[in-house]
Amino acid sequence: MIDLATTSVKIIETMRQLAPPHLALEGDNIGLQTPCASRIDRVMLALEVDTRVVREAKRRGAGLIIAHHPVIYRKLERITDTDISERVLVAAIRNEIGIFVAHTNLDCAPGGVNDVLAQRLELRNVRPLRVSHKEKTHKVAVFTPEAHVDKVRAAMCDAGAGRIGEYSYCSFETPGTGTFIPSKDAAPFSGTAGVLNKERELRLEVLVPEGLLTNVLAAMKIAHPYEEVAYDVYELSNPGRSFGMGRVGELPEAVLFKDYVDLVKRRLGVKRVRVVGRGQAKIKRVAVCGGGGGDVITSVLAEKVDAFVTGEVNYHKMLVADASGLYVVEAGHGATERIVMPVLAENLHRKIADVDIILSRVKTDRSDWV
Repeated sequence: MIDLATTSVKIIETMRQLAPPHLALEGDNIGLQTPCASRIDRVMLALEVDTRVVREAKRRGAGLIIAHHPVIYRKLERITDTDISERVLVAAIRNEIGIFVAHTNLDCAPGGVNDVLAQRLELRNVRPLRVSHKEKTHKVAVFTPEAHVDKVRAAMCDAGAGRIGEYSYCSFETPGTGTFIPSKDAAPFSGTAGVLNKERELRLEVLVPEGLLTNVLAAMKIAHPYEEVAYDVYELSNPGRSFGMGRVGELPEAVLFKDYVDLVKRRLGVKRVRVVGRGQAKIKRVAVCGGGGGDVITSVLAEKVDAFVTGEVNYHKMLVADASGLYVVEAGHGATERIVMPVLAENLHRKIADVDIILSRVKTDRSDWV
């Protein structure tokens, strides 16, 4: 019998929790891009996948590669082994290695690329730079026998319900009486078929973010003792969390820009960066965006921050930044994104501890400033 904790379905579902698909930007190609085995004992994380990464996964016994950058960016009409993407796909399929991609959904997700980048660069009071998704909030009310309410609450809250700010396991209970008549074909937890039964129950209410609703309801039904679970789901007007690309925040105290540039290099492990901004000016409000940050320059300027740290910005966007008095640190696309991989490995291991999570050792980006 296959251990459910090590099936590919379980691993992929865990990734969907950590990087919800609905957070991906329009047109992004995420999810499973090559088939994988039903049982996975080892997963390898990589910023992107080339044929060297596939060979490494095979050599190190990883049946699934979780990558940040998609292998398939565009619609494929054929796979003829003639370009880089096609060669990667062919190699992965021949070696029976799955490739799963979490791209802009991992950029936008809590604990994803941009949150890790902001934390590395010592930002506080962090919020999304460009909001692309505002989460709806639901209230789930489930009717549970008193003796089982703690078990049901734990299952729902462990699946992501009941969080309000810095508080978890938030819920409300109201006592009442449930009535039911089981049919002759029913297998009731309590009561007698064909007779009106009355059961002392608690109405358990929890708040659930929209992206976790399916998981919370599934966990609730598994933990609930009833054959047929009675519950209500309400969509609320309460504003939920906002998600999006980049982050904006504040440093603990104002620092010289040149000193902050040195901090960026240390924290991202790079020797050189490209900058816009000179002199001894101090900065405090900072925006960051992992990878290519040119598309969010307008949002950065609207926030009136002092400096912007990103992976890469094209020439003309740099001119706009300079003309606007914005200081920019371009630290390299890979350098601003690969820092998420150890964090993602830890988060995966916490949720699926019986799967070996390893990091790729291949340096896929070998370019450098000299």
